Amino acid sequence: ATLRAMNKIFGLATKKQLLEIAAEIGSDVPFCLVGGYCFCSGRGEKINELETNSALHFAVAIGDERISTPDAYHKLDEKYDFFRNGEDKNLSRECVRLAAGLERREKIHHLFYNIFESVTELPSVCEIKKILRKSGAEASLMSGSGPAVFGLFKNKLVAKFAVKRLNRLGYTAFYASSAFIKD
Repeated sequence: ATLRAMNKIFGLATKKQLLEIAAEIGSDVPFCLVGGYCFCSGRGEKINELETNSALHFAVAIGDERISTPDAYHKLDEKYDFFRNGEDKNLSRECVRLAAGLERREKIHHLFYNIFESVTELPSVCEIKKILRKSGAEASLMSGSGPAVFGLFKNKLVAKFAVKRLNRLGYTAFYASSAFIKD
């Protein structure tokens, strides 16, 4: 928001320059500038916008447990030994299928996967995912290295009901939408 506001006020950077600055700040910052539906690669700085006509609705929740991002990556490295074995599972085909499914509004829950869930194993993550699915989520998954969890809903009211349910159960939960207003 700060980058967008400063550029709106001073108008010194092109969109490409702004995205380069954003990538220096953090891997997911360029996406926050673009928003909407995107296929991101690299560290997150390579962005291809996807066209869609409708918004997705999300319930995002977190319990009391925490895990540090460096610890999560360390556990991932220990379990899968990516760097020593030269393994680099290419998930681009699955990502393309996920993006195409989103654009066509198909069921895509079977394409959701987060490898960090196999190493963090936080009870609250499992519980929140169960609650989201029972509340009508098309899919639920831990976000990044955790411990936040999101549920994907086709209906705004159902997503908001899930948020209320999670808050009543003691979790911190919020509603979000993929709708993005371009300036």
